[in-house]
Amino acid sequence: PEGPNADIRWSSGWDETSNSWRKMSLSELGQQEHRGLSFEIIATRDINPGDEVFLDYGIEWEKAWEAHVKKWKSPKHPSLPKQWISAKEANEDSEAPILKELMVGMPNLQKGKEFATDPYLFTGCVYWPSKADNDPVYKKPPADDWNTWKATEILEEFSDDGETYHYWRSGGYATHSDGIHWPCSVMWKESHSRYVVRIHQQPWQETMPWDENGTPRLLYNYPRSSIHYFVMPDSSDQHLPGVFRHPLVMKDEVFPEQWKNL
Repeated sequence: PEGPNADIRWSSGWDETSNSWRKMSLSELGQQEHRGLSFEIIATRDINPGDEVFLDYGIEWEKAWEAHVKKWKSPKHPSLPKQWISAKEANEDSEAPILKELMVGMPNLQKGKEFATDPYLFTGCVYWPSKADNDPVYKKPPADDWNTWKATEILEEFSDDGETYHYWRSGGYATHSDGIHWPCSVMWKESHSRYVVRIHQQPWQETMPWDENGTPRLLYNYPRSSIHYFVMPDSSDQHLPGVFRHPLVMKDEVFPEQWKNL
């Protein structure tokens, strides 16, 4: 069957505070200093495992949604000829070449351009601090401007083998909270599955000497499978142009009489 299969109602006894609050006037509610109201979602017909839960948001919402669907077009992605790509789609194949808009290139690094130009996505690399971060080369600013050096000189001075940076668990990426992803710039591709990357300081970790002194932390022979796409701040689906926004309404009968017509 089509249509709603669930409904919203007040909590059914498991939250005593919610019960008492619904007996208050609006002025009494305004004097409360903590949370006190609870809702619950109940099934109105059988919902099988894997089924989507549908709520009735009202006829105005339904009409607005249908109008939106008719005129909506997928945003174009600068690195693709036809359409925008989500982080989920980009991460489906962990061995696919890095999107060209997220490739920096050593010439850009030498010019001071450390990040790619994609407006929606950025790359994070599996990384963890080690004794290599305290190598003398990172403990003090370089004697001269390394941006003027040749690419081979920069790699020789500031890079290490990135072969060991793999996911700890099978299956790759699990969650943001594991803390093993650091912002990174993908410099160039070395082989089918190996890249040169530049690691950037992770905001939640102790500041590394190379970040304090403005020296690049470069890794060569870095596994493609350890590079993950993330959404730029304020660039998720809800921030894209042309997204659907409309108030969600609730049935009048849900609310106590003393809250109405004031």
